[in-house]
Amino acid sequence: MKSIFNSVFFLPAIFLVACGGGGGSGNAVTPPSTTPPASKNATIDDLLGVWDATSLINGNADVVFYVFDRNYAYSYDYMNDSYDKQLGGTNGGKDCYEFYLATIINNGGGNFTIDGDKGSIKITGTRADISANMMDVGVMYKSSRSTSSFTPLCK
Repeated sequence: MKSIFNSVFFLPAIFLVACGGGGGSGNAVTPPSTTPPASKNATIDDLLGVWDATSLINGNADVVFYVFDRNYAYSYDYMNDSYDKQLGGTNGGKDCYEFYLATIINNGGGNFTIDGDKGSIKITGTRADISANMMDVGVMYKSSRSTSSFTPLCK
């Protein structure tokens, strides 16, 4: 992602500086800042919406999304990904999403309890870093998907 950012934003800025007009006009072009946004303790408002928690486990993709509202965390685990296919089980390899519902309690200061499991969440831009095994993930990214896209649900 960083290389895409540099290619799209930083290199054109260098080009503009290098190709800019000569002679002390005082209109120097400054490249955009590449400093990431500051990390902060998550609030419930930061978490509202859909988050992509897809990860690689032993080389297998585990496609999982979380949806947060003020009282609940919803999990949509895609069963036809390489991780769930190799696990097998009732729905492993099926083209459907397993759905889980968990209660979420905001304990303040970026600390949450999700179905009895306490942990903390830090937000940096569109990235959420999770400590403990609150949701069996370590990192989530804000997603533009809607909850209606997680179909069909497994039976």
